[in-house]
Amino acid sequence: MEQNKMSDEDRARAFVDSQDWIFAKTMADIPHFYCLKMNAGNPSEFEWFVQHLTTHSVPGWFYTTEYQYFYLDAWKYWIMDASVGECDLINREQVEK
Repeated sequence: MEQNKMSDEDRARAFVDSQDWIFAKTMADIPHFYCLKMNAGNPSEFEWFVQHLTTHSVPGWFYTTEYQYFYLDAWKYWIMDASVGECDLINREQVEK
């Protein structure tokens, strides 16, 4: 399916399915994964997903820090950069069922 004929939700799923998610081993006690823009294969899709994530996110707390989380299927996604343009890493964590 062409990207311009996909729903945003299907496009977001296609993006996350296409990424190599790396386990954040330095924070193994807080299991989560990340992907990098430099490994994304299609940087413009990475940027689109970051914009989509930030537009459709909701506030949530991690200890004393508020982040914006985007939920898709069994995962939540977030960035830690000050702006979409600066983002080169997307985090994700499986949501408890």
